[in-house]
Amino acid sequence: MRLLIFFLVIMILLGISAFMLFSDAVVSGIINPPLSTIDIATADSDMVYRSLAAFSPELVLLLTALLIIIFEFVTPRQRRNFSVLGFGGAAVAFFFAYKNFNTAPVLAFSGAVLADSWTGVARIAATAVAAVALIQIAPLNLFGFDDKESRYGEITILILLSALGITLMASSRDFLVTVIAFEIMSLSLYPVLAGNNSRKNYEATMKYFLMGALATALMLYGISFIFGETGSTRYAELKGFNARLLIGMVLFFSGLFIKAGFVPFHAWMPDVYETAPSFLGGFMAAGIKLGAFAAIGRLIYFCKLAPENLTTLVVALSAATLFLGNCGALFQTNLARLIGYSAIGHTGFIAMGIAASLETRSADGIASVIFYLISYAPAVIGFFAVIGMTEDLSKTRRGLLQSGGRNFEILRGLFQRKPVVAICLAVFLASMAGLPPAVGFWGKFYVFLTAYQAGKIGLLAVALINSLIAAWYYMKVMREAFSPLDTEIENRTSPVSLIIVIAMAVLVIYMGLLPDLFWASANLATKAM
Repeated sequence: MRLLIFFLVIMILLGISAFMLFSDAVVSGIINPPLSTIDIATADSDMVYRSLAAFSPELVLLLTALLIIIFEFVTPRQRRNFSVLGFGGAAVAFFFAYKNFNTAPVLAFSGAVLADSWTGVARIAATAVAAVALIQIAPLNLFGFDDKESRYGEITILILLSALGITLMASSRDFLVTVIAFEIMSLSLYPVLAGNNSRKNYEATMKYFLMGALATALMLYGISFIFGETGSTRYAELKGFNARLLIGMVLFFSGLFIKAGFVPFHAWMPDVYETAPSFLGGFMAAGIKLGAFAAIGRLIYFCKLAPENLTTLVVALSAATLFLGNCGALFQTNLARLIGYSAIGHTGFIAMGIAASLETRSADGIASVIFYLISYAPAVIGFFAVIGMTEDLSKTRRGLLQSGGRNFEILRGLFQRKPVVAICLAVFLASMAGLPPAVGFWGKFYVFLTAYQAGKIGLLAVALINSLIAAWYYMKVMREAFSPLDTEIENRTSPVSLIIVIAMAVLVIYMGLLPDLFWASANLATKAM
């Protein structure tokens, strides 16, 4: 695995270096950036410094990963502490992302990437999600086991690189750069997911890998149509649509839809969530969906002239995704599979904002998408943290990448055993069900509002029905947590996870009580595009 990680990082560095060296000669003059942006191709040394400063979160993530690789060879006995170093790097990247949120947009690498408020929202969320995942595997968070496999360094590196890919997907304004960022985000997770060393886990990893390969193939095939029609791979060249360009866009979107979990590209999600360790499940549920929709949202801005049948396709996919995700969750007895099908259903809700934006050609639909994503993240991360604290360890080796039994029974009597955790779980379930005062209520409210304003009444009716279905199976989970305790279950002792669970619950309520603050940030990010 270490050689794979080293090879991946070297390829990323070579790719970035080659792009910086040759992009000016190859693509200079293709687009004319707005006067409010800074083009690194024509900037002096001061502007180059400002451009690098604007991409400081990405640089911090990459340099932290490189530093840990060096430490892997220099101080291998300190591997258990590498996750703390990775957490520190993600925290520093979060600080720079927050600091740069309201700064002037910076256009870099001849217009291929743009650091603006839209990128800033994705950076803040991605670095925060990565930091939470890494602190959960820190030595302070002893889950009741001591991992003898010493994979802390490798896991830390891969999570940092995946977060880097998420931020690059949000900033990309070029189809090829989006594919590269897509691969950085995805390839980094395959080795971590496969580390469980079980047949079921290998099956889930292979399914995830094959779907990811299909997504890349579809995106590259779509780019061939787009480049053939426009002579460029820039988003900005989408100034009109014909049949061939529409085919290219549908193929490219299909690749992104696979990562987002749209039907019929959803098959990997329940299996992957079932076998992933809790820290990785939370990272994937919040981060991967964020990366896919961040790229979709920026690309939608350049699809203002898209024909109506593209909107019809998104509406149909949204309705199918809603029904399959929520109806599939009704029949699950495994908590992780339930949240996997639930994540598919949430993709359907988010897609309502995409459809509304394509219909009305306004920014409100995309704003509702980013707001839904940031409202969904703390609830699903907290849910996976609860799973990590309660899963039955008697059915697994106590390794870092192992996952225990996750049937509903592990929650039985949770309120008696861990009342604070049970209350926090109720908050997470209420948010994902869309009940006030949790922030999930406002996430659904805004996507419903944009769908209504776009005249998608049929899709709105489908979403309301599926909201009731979702509330039913979330209630089943809550009933188990507050039912009487009948048997003793061996659980993990995880103080840091307890802090994370409480912090996520507080964040869910805080965002729900002050939704205007976060809605304003979502609008600011959308208008920046």
